[in-house]
Amino acid sequence: MTKQEWKLLKEIREVKQLDPSDQSKYWNNKFEKATSEEDSNLREIFKSLEKNNYINVFWADNIPYTLTLTDKGQSYNYFREHLKSSVTAIIKWIFSILSN
Repeated sequence: MTKQEWKLLKEIREVKQLDPSDQSKYWNNKFEKATSEEDSNLREIFKSLEKNNYINVFWADNIPYTLTLTDKGQSYNYFREHLKSSVTAIIKWIFSILSN
């Protein structure tokens, strides 16, 4: 998964916490404010996430209308966040051993 895909997956997860009408407004605003290049890149990332079974998306009025995280999409974010905190803890532990 690319960094851009991971960032969008994380963003999707955060937006999913909003009320459904606010989710729609969020995506509408994001696409309206995007430049042509940003819009194209964003759509490509959405396609890639859907192709790789991280999300399911239904488009309406050219923006995501129904957007859901699959089990794979939810667990990837969970795994990545926990991996990041575990690596930090291990690095601190190693440095504490080396500094003694």
